[in-house]
Amino acid sequence: MTETDSTATHATPDGRAQLGRRLQMVRGLLWGWGSNGDVLASVLSGSRTDLLDAGPLLRGEPVARSRTETWVVGDHATARAVLEDAAFGRGPARVPEWARAADVADATWCQPFQEAERQDVAPDVDPDGVVDRVRDAVGARGGRLDLVADLAWPAALAACDVRDAEAARAWRVAPDATLVPQRLAQTVAALEVLDAGHDVARLTVATLLSGVLVDAVLLLDGRRVAGLDDEPGTRAVVRETLRLAPTRALVRRTATAATTLGAAALGEGDEVIVVTAVADRDHALLEDPDAFRPDREPTTPSLSDLLAERDPLERLVRELAVLVLPVLLERPLELVGPVTRDPRSAVVRSCLSFPVVREES
Repeated sequence: MTETDSTATHATPDGRAQLGRRLQMVRGLLWGWGSNGDVLASVLSGSRTDLLDAGPLLRGEPVARSRTETWVVGDHATARAVLEDAAFGRGPARVPEWARAADVADATWCQPFQEAERQDVAPDVDPDGVVDRVRDAVGARGGRLDLVADLAWPAALAACDVRDAEAARAWRVAPDATLVPQRLAQTVAALEVLDAGHDVARLTVATLLSGVLVDAVLLLDGRRVAGLDDEPGTRAVVRETLRLAPTRALVRRTATAATTLGAAALGEGDEVIVVTAVADRDHALLEDPDAFRPDREPTTPSLSDLLAERDPLERLVRELAVLVLPVLLERPLELVGPVTRDPRSAVVRSCLSFPVVREES
């Protein structure tokens, strides 16, 4: 059994104990580096819970080297160059020396999730049945609700025609687990979903879609604006939502050969993380980039636009959001409580709870 076989790390009590130690070790190292000023490490460890606070630091120089040995890009022009350049692929990165020394190579805790993320075939979802399935799932719900548990998550499962809600719930940590050490029980549960042969691409789309719906409602302040009355207007709302709150705030790439990025010299296998949530708020790109303005003229495509062009899963998430969001806001929502986000969710910035009141039908 090889080190990259996911079953080697959790199928036995000893394997689970070893996996737990590695997860704790990585998290501890990230916490230490983050406490000493490393921006990426502070985001990955959860000690910096608001990624946007790091925007000025990340945009200060086009390419920065983290203590994790990862190159970090927060500048829009450089980020676009990385995502458009075939020299940066989605394969495994070289193992940093610190990880080798600490026996926490990526293969032992996050590589199974990175391999799953590299799937480039979107699940087959019939768009004709989406609206009816979502209405059946959440249309009648009203009163005091949680936007995540009672509306966005079941709507996303229905839209994607997910039949196994338990597997979907276990898989929700997977996008974050590509970069962020999760709790042992959650990691094992997600690995078991992978080992069981579930359609993890479908489950990933449901996870990302739920996040888009939550962020759109938050940016709209629970209102059904006039733009949601037609498809072009809804697309503009979804597009602007994804610019401000992309499906993945951190997108990883790997240098396929020695290359340069700005003034930085990268070696083959070097990991690059593009901070899309920051790069698309670049003041050199847009006027008032932090404002939610669906009526913007799309003069420069956002990084989310670029990813949707190239990644079938990202494209499907966007198409489904256009269908589902108007259904979710058929009746007004009043936002009555604080948004609670998971500190271990640096990639998708998962919302744990969001109290709302929905007008009764």
